[in-house]
Amino acid sequence: MPEKVESEEGPSDPTIDANKRPPPTEEKEGGTKKTPECSVQKDEITPQLNKRLEKGDLWYLLDVRWFKHWKKYVGFEAWDQQQMGSETAHPGPVDTSCLFKDREREVLKDHLMEDLDYSLVPADVWKKFVSWYGLEESSRPIHRRVVEHGLYVKHCKVEVYLVEFKLALHPDVDTFVMKKFSRADTVEQVMNAVKQQFNIPEEKECRLWHKYMLSTYDLLKKLDETVQDAGLYTNQLLLLEQKKDDGSWPRETITYSGTNMSSVRSSDINSDNRTSSSYTSTTSTTTSMRSGNTSSYFDYHNQPSIPGTCGLTNLGNTCFMNSAIQCLSNTYALTEYFLKDAYCKHINAKNPLGMGGSLAKAYGSLLHELWSGTVSYTHTRHLKATIGKFAPQFVGYAQHDSQELLAFLLDGLHEDLNQVLKKPYVDMDIKSDNKSDKEIAKEAWMKYLQRNKSVIVMLFQGQLKSTLVCPSCKKVSKIFDPFMYMSLPLPIKKTRDLFIYLVRVDPTERILKVKVTVPKHGHIGQLLREVSNQTGVDKDKMVAIDVYNCRFHKIFDIRDNISLIMDRDDIFCYEVSISSAQDPNFTVIPVYNREKVIRTVNYTYGSSYSSTYHQLFGVPHLVTVPRADLTYRKLYDILVTHMRRYVKNPSKMQSKIDSKEKATLKTANLSGYTEMKMEKDDDKEKVDPRPADYFTMCLVNGYGSQVLRNLNDDDTLLTLNNNTYVACDWDSGWKGDCYDLDEAEMKENHPSVFNKSDDDKKKNIQLLDCVKLFANEEQLGEEDPWYCPSCKEHRQAFKKFDLWKLPEILVIHLKRFTYNRYWRDKLDAFVDFPVHGLDLTDYLINREEPDPMYDLYGVVNHYGGMGGGHYTAYAMNSHNGKWYHYDDSHVSETDENHLVTSAAYVLFYKRRVNGQPVLLRRMSSYTHRDSQDEPDKKEKSGSTTEREMMETDNDRGAAAAAAGAVPRVDNNVQSDDVFNANMDSQT
Repeated sequence: MPEKVESEEGPSDPTIDANKRPPPTEEKEGGTKKTPECSVQKDEITPQLNKRLEKGDLWYLLDVRWFKHWKKYVGFEAWDQQQMGSETAHPGPVDTSCLFKDREREVLKDHLMEDLDYSLVPADVWKKFVSWYGLEESSRPIHRRVVEHGLYVKHCKVEVYLVEFKLALHPDVDTFVMKKFSRADTVEQVMNAVKQQFNIPEEKECRLWHKYMLSTYDLLKKLDETVQDAGLYTNQLLLLEQKKDDGSWPRETITYSGTNMSSVRSSDINSDNRTSSSYTSTTSTTTSMRSGNTSSYFDYHNQPSIPGTCGLTNLGNTCFMNSAIQCLSNTYALTEYFLKDAYCKHINAKNPLGMGGSLAKAYGSLLHELWSGTVSYTHTRHLKATIGKFAPQFVGYAQHDSQELLAFLLDGLHEDLNQVLKKPYVDMDIKSDNKSDKEIAKEAWMKYLQRNKSVIVMLFQGQLKSTLVCPSCKKVSKIFDPFMYMSLPLPIKKTRDLFIYLVRVDPTERILKVKVTVPKHGHIGQLLREVSNQTGVDKDKMVAIDVYNCRFHKIFDIRDNISLIMDRDDIFCYEVSISSAQDPNFTVIPVYNREKVIRTVNYTYGSSYSSTYHQLFGVPHLVTVPRADLTYRKLYDILVTHMRRYVKNPSKMQSKIDSKEKATLKTANLSGYTEMKMEKDDDKEKVDPRPADYFTMCLVNGYGSQVLRNLNDDDTLLTLNNNTYVACDWDSGWKGDCYDLDEAEMKENHPSVFNKSDDDKKKNIQLLDCVKLFANEEQLGEEDPWYCPSCKEHRQAFKKFDLWKLPEILVIHLKRFTYNRYWRDKLDAFVDFPVHGLDLTDYLINREEPDPMYDLYGVVNHYGGMGGGHYTAYAMNSHNGKWYHYDDSHVSETDENHLVTSAAYVLFYKRRVNGQPVLLRRMSSYTHRDSQDEPDKKEKSGSTTEREMMETDNDRGAAAAAAGAVPRVDNNVQSDDVFNANMDSQT
């Protein structure tokens, strides 16, 4: 096995060295250090939370749950004033441990979301929090720099996830070190870090290569380029090569055995004695690539393929981009336009809304690779870097929405190829009084074409009629807007299934997992009612709690909205015997289990220190206790009885007995009292009169991290209420011998868990059901009223959409993802969509349009849930008419029977010509054609006829087909002039 050297990550906080941090103050009542008054904290922190992001600034990640506790403690919001300054609301030491997947290497959990998992605060706020509350022993500071994205539109954001590279030294590519960098770091900074890592003198001349495919390496030539602009991604291998003493480079003579890389040929060496920018196996096929800056030599694994079946390497969560590009690539008419290089004549470099033609060039270059037929996979680095310069939201390697990327790509290509060089001012306020729909639609479309004229408009854009009716004066407003894709809602029920964990009041009963169906926007009282219906437990004797990391994160009020519950939350319903509302002589208290953990820190200079802290474990409790005559011993007995199902009597206590002693333990009942008889070799039998308890008790804050008061084992009466949190601090020996953690967390399934949901039982959703729902009339909500020009007031108008003009290429987006401020979800409902013959006649109100009959040619699939998952694509190849499955770099043939699944997310349809399915012609007919065979199509009469057809809105589909908007039956290939004529016909 090749050796893999793991890096030792430095401390996250530049002001706190984990190896030099002084021992923390021992845990004391009320905290380790006196903090300012709550009002003072609030006044100091609030203005800084509104601080703007500035490039290079340092921001810190806080666990959002700790931050919410702090807000409650200081009365940050009006509704938190009641708990302001309360001991139980005290947040305790700053805790970030929940954000780490690997705390030692400081690796964050995947797919963390701001405001749901963490909050960002400036460095000054972090320092104040740590000085006021301290830092939990199990936590580490997490700081990140603010980086700037975008070329023309600058956008600052905190770089939460750093990029991690494998650093290797030539020629040993199998031994590498992992190291993290910011995407704002330059290639030169990365190279210097690699030199430092391998103890190479700074003045030593080196060059850096990056591996982006199986055996393909590219030279990083622009040292001032950032990691982001260079298109580098996480887990990529960077290889450092040192110049030899004779002035030559090892790559010119050395064969790489580890990755089958050989020396390059002499013809690959440039005149300045620098070799070409890529190298791989000598058995590879040399191909000139249109990636913008470099040419590449592909390895022997990258064999020729059928044109259009070339895979795309996943650069790190780029499957969302790969899937959209593969479907767009198989949009024949658009691809032909790019492969013929007709787009070069239409690039609008001066369009302020475009990208200077860079996006069109990058996309065109990628299409040439995909359809070259010489490679089986390639990459999207150049295109991705180009998109990132103009759309900062796509910078980096986080997962994104494929449909959002597709929408940006189409819009960007349109502006880059817009034939309107100088957009005129157009008054889009169209008077609809006494005008027919046809007149209004035509006027709106012609005004739109005065500013927008491109192949994207010709192929992808249609027209939508929006009707608003005032409920008071019945004023009707008609608006005709262009659209590029249809986002269809799914007709699903407005309920959701939740799994609830019921903790019975009977301590001998295991936790019961129950499945309930509740309204998506209902309240907690409805949830408790459903649990009661399933289990028979009185809903008035249950409390719903969000349990997170062995603590009570949120105790719900029955009026709280169910939308506060996320799918990943663990919701427990605790049954209580008597509530304080029913009997004021009793109260219900939250109880945590804690154990002492010893943490040892070794100094770099040899010495070390050890510190202890308490860590929560097990399922927390909700226990009913009497208000009067409650002593320490009575409380102890109640808690041990409550835990008797999983707290067992030990047969012996090795941790309690000295190795020189012989001991026998006579354990009484589970009251906690144990008689210990000790016998020593040199002493007579002694009996310890004091009980050997499993745990001691103290009062803590709601987070369980801060001791407010230790409880003494005496006859002092305790005064507790439902805001009092009690912690059971277990002795490590007793816990190991007596506490059965597996049994404590053991869950049994209620029969409801196995019941199929209504979504599983109901019939499949038809795609036309989604179209029908899209076209249904609905009333606007209170938060989104319409201003009625007649009433001069905002009204909840009735709104309806109708299809007026349909495009040649119809992109349908199924709205599977729903979210609000507190809740995010993905709808996995199965939507049955036709592969052949999608008929939209019933929804097209313009009867002068050609038959709206469509055939499927592409599908973007999404597997998984929110914030993660994986994208793939199905597409029909224009070269041979076969269907292929695109899964990043892997492409395989498939058939129509596998296309319709519950993962379908974006559908691509092409319009039939004259009511007949479009026949395919071989793409090679123009890629390898003889230029002398090109038919002469420069006659102007055709374009005049097309212009007349477009202006009268008659036979639009036939005109588009004649102009080459969709593939035709014959094998003729339209010339660049016909593309130009077709562009002219739109105005």
